[in-house]
Amino acid sequence: MIKNINILLMISFVTGQSRMNTDRFTSLSTYSMENIQSFSGSVSEFYDNGSKKLTGRYKNGLRNGKWVWYNENGEIDSTGSYRNGLMYGQWIFYYDNGNLKAKGQYRGGNGSKHGQNNGIPIDGRNGRWIFWYENGVKKEEGTYKNSRREGLWTRWHWNGHKWYKGYIKTINDSDRVWDGPYTAWHENGQRSIKGTFKLGKKEGQWSYFRENGRKWYKSYIKTVNDSTEIYNGSFISWHNNGQKSVRGKFKEGEKTGIWTEWYPNGQKRIKGSYNDGKRIGVWTSWDSLGVQTTASDWFKKGYIAFENKIYDEAISCFLKAIELDASDSLSYDHLGNAYQQLGDYTNAIKSYSVAIQLKSNSALTYNNLGNAYQNQGDYDNAVKHFNKAIELKPNFALAYNNLGNAYQYQKYYNEAINSFEISITLDPENSDAYNNLGNLYINQNNYDKAIEYFKKAIEIRPNDSKGYNNLGAVYINKNYYTRAIKSFNKAIELDLGSADIFYNLGSAYYNLKNYKQAIKSFNKVIQLDPNNSDAFYLIGNIYNKQRKYGDAIKSYDTAIELDPDIADAYYNRGNVLTKQEEYIQAIKSYKNAIKIKPDFSKAYYNLGIAYQNQGKYSKAIMAYNSAIIIDPNDPEAYNNLANAYYHIGNTYLQIVNYKKAARLGFEPAQTWLNNSGYEW
Repeated sequence: MIKNINILLMISFVTGQSRMNTDRFTSLSTYSMENIQSFSGSVSEFYDNGSKKLTGRYKNGLRNGKWVWYNENGEIDSTGSYRNGLMYGQWIFYYDNGNLKAKGQYRGGNGSKHGQNNGIPIDGRNGRWIFWYENGVKKEEGTYKNSRREGLWTRWHWNGHKWYKGYIKTINDSDRVWDGPYTAWHENGQRSIKGTFKLGKKEGQWSYFRENGRKWYKSYIKTVNDSTEIYNGSFISWHNNGQKSVRGKFKEGEKTGIWTEWYPNGQKRIKGSYNDGKRIGVWTSWDSLGVQTTASDWFKKGYIAFENKIYDEAISCFLKAIELDASDSLSYDHLGNAYQQLGDYTNAIKSYSVAIQLKSNSALTYNNLGNAYQNQGDYDNAVKHFNKAIELKPNFALAYNNLGNAYQYQKYYNEAINSFEISITLDPENSDAYNNLGNLYINQNNYDKAIEYFKKAIEIRPNDSKGYNNLGAVYINKNYYTRAIKSFNKAIELDLGSADIFYNLGSAYYNLKNYKQAIKSFNKVIQLDPNNSDAFYLIGNIYNKQRKYGDAIKSYDTAIELDPDIADAYYNRGNVLTKQEEYIQAIKSYKNAIKIKPDFSKAYYNLGIAYQNQGKYSKAIMAYNSAIIIDPNDPEAYNNLANAYYHIGNTYLQIVNYKKAARLGFEPAQTWLNNSGYEW
């Protein structure tokens, strides 16, 4: 049939069904696929809307002469000539809006290897080619040789400004690389880069420019190991205002010799020497007014900032001290302390490690490094470095105290007790060791011993809130809530800004069911620490107990927003929603609680209740069974499971589960079985 001619179209830039106009051109109706090779004559093809799609000629079954393709709007899509089925001479391609897309020469192109994003065949490209953006602005111009880019190529930004210009060379028969002078421009027309490539590698001087046209930096570049670019030679950079910023020299990628830096106002900032990429000797620095400063000056400023708890400023000052004298271990040690105060333990560890490299016999630095590891939760490394500190300074009471803390975190309680006791022996006035011993005994449920040590800590340091706070905490564990409140109030007198103490005070009031004072304390916690999710959670519990369900939900939601991993907040939120008969939302809350805490048996149990209240007994049964798997001694779960089986008519499993509940002491199940005449 006549549509067989479609398979001979080697390039197609449009889509849509088409038909041959056999009235105007030589009829092919007598030609089948077997004899198309001998066809000669003109052909045309049309879109379904009647507009022309293509025109061309065949000679002995091969395309020859001029061919033209059209888009559905009737505009020319592409046009060019064939010679014995191959593309020859000038071809022109257009966008749908009529603007030029590309123009260039072919020599024996077979229509293959279409260009990325433009659909224009690559095979056979030779000579000058030009490409345009759809808005009519020139995009690229250059030369092809044997289908490959070769020689000078220039590209423009969409707004008409030049983008880059350089020379392309083909190596290894296929790889295209830049070779020779290369220049690039910013979108605003200002030059951005100028340099030279040698077979694809940057070589010699390269200059970079800012968008405002001013120089940015200039350097000499060398390529090693076939791909790695390194600086090799002089280096200069400039500030945005044109003032010189840095000047120095590289040798095989490493800074060497004298380096100088300037402020944007032109004043020198720092000057010193490098050797093999490392600073050597003492450097000189100036402030922006030209006044000379030393490493010692910056260290003192950093120390004052640290003492005033301005840790960011302290870090900046210590870094400047190190910049001037990189051999000063004390600056690195104090830098680590400042990072640690900000909770940046990774940088603290790096700083302490450098300090130790510079001064390997500093017990204090090993102790500080141990603290950083401990704060990261790396207790093995903490123990290692505390022991190193003790090795260097056997009477180091503070290191023994910290070692005891690390052992306590590892639950090596005997080792922890021994370390704390040694710390106390070395320093009988060390109240921290007494406090830590007390906390250890709390973890062992030896509350009386804990009270003894907390009272000793208070005796040594009566104006330290920690002892009173810890004493209050142990009183809560012994259910001595009134005594706990008295201790917490004393701690607050000594430290009005501690959210933790107010939280503990609120917890004591909460356990006494003095909810008014509990909420007052928790609100103070939130005032001091707005992100304290636990305070919002306990306020939610109080509102729940007071049946202020709307307020309870709001508090739980805030707690969850601050800490999405509080399973109890989701659980209690679900309980409130169940009380309000909002079972769909309650189920979501229970599921979230279970997602966080997969062994949360109570959440499964209450999830079963929510499903049962919805009449979804099969889902309730699944939830109760999950609760029982986690806690096989929960009689209420068996009882409710029995009720669910009753509702689906499974009397056998109803009786089985009532018996299990009865054997676990659940009286309602026992009564029902007795009244029904069942033995259990």
